[in-house]
Amino acid sequence: MKLPTISSLAACLIILSTPIARSQSYGSTAIARIIEEETNRSHAMKTLSYLSNIIGTRLIGSNEYMKAVKWTLKQMDSIGMGNVHVEGWGAFGLGQELKLYNAEVMGQQNFPLHSHPQARSPSLTGIQTAEVFYLKADSLQDLAKYEGKLDGTSPERYRERT
Repeated sequence: MKLPTISSLAACLIILSTPIARSQSYGSTAIARIIEEETNRSHAMKTLSYLSNIIGTRLIGSNEYMKAVKWTLKQMDSIGMGNVHVEGWGAFGLGQELKLYNAEVMGQQNFPLHSHPQARSPSLTGIQTAEVFYLKADSLQDLAKYEGKLDGTSPERYRERT
């Protein structure tokens, strides 16, 4: 299956609807029409919102990825762009689809934990629970230092002392 580069398709849509500085003076009627269009009828936020919030996260090869590609092609065609098509770049392998993910902190006061699983992480079944503790990790490399060291140990051992 040939997979297109959705980033180039989305970037094209966003660039076409990105605001241009109004303070500059242009002699071309075509440029003036582009500025008028983006100033009064820009779809940049609508496009970004649909791709991010409606179609959602997408990895290459996933169903969401293909939905985003098809939607973007349709949008480009609808605004009159010529030669709209998908360009393949070879086989990629398996995709991934996130069916359900929720994270909540439950205790004296419950609240949602805004997070997302790492791409291509293994599936889990059922509800997962764990004690909450502070872990200082600003990058994946920082987090890798703790790999295999947290199971069955006291979280206090890893608490940053201040």
